[in-house]
Amino acid sequence: MFRRIVVATDGSEGAGKAVRYVAEKLCEGDVRVALVRVTSPLPRYIFTEFMVPDLDPQGVVEKRTRDEVEEDAAPLRERGIPYEVYVEVGDPASEVVRRAREFGADLIVVGRRGLNPLQEIFLGSVSQRILHLSEIPVLVIH
Repeated sequence: MFRRIVVATDGSEGAGKAVRYVAEKLCEGDVRVALVRVTSPLPRYIFTEFMVPDLDPQGVVEKRTRDEVEEDAAPLRERGIPYEVYVEVGDPASEVVRRAREFGADLIVVGRRGLNPLQEIFLGSVSQRILHLSEIPVLVIH
């Protein structure tokens, strides 16, 4: 059985299904779960003209994102499953795989966003990139 599970979450319905699946099907015994959300870096030039002194826009986004991930974690909390939250900045697939490596994960779980084939060609699929980059098993929840 898996002992250290990373769940990639982006606030989508698919990510919610992934968290529920982990909580309901994979968390027996001594399991540790890490919820990972990756955001894009904020462009600095947007804030320079209207910047309020001592305002940390990236910090504000990180706090809000962390709060959203805590909402996503409800199925884990309801079952008393311990979890950690990580908010990263950068490329989603690379950061999820990096965090999984640092966490010592033996499984990555992702939800499928439901892109149609044309959207996947042009937008790419984070889950496909994670499958390509990961050295550990990846479970994609539909």
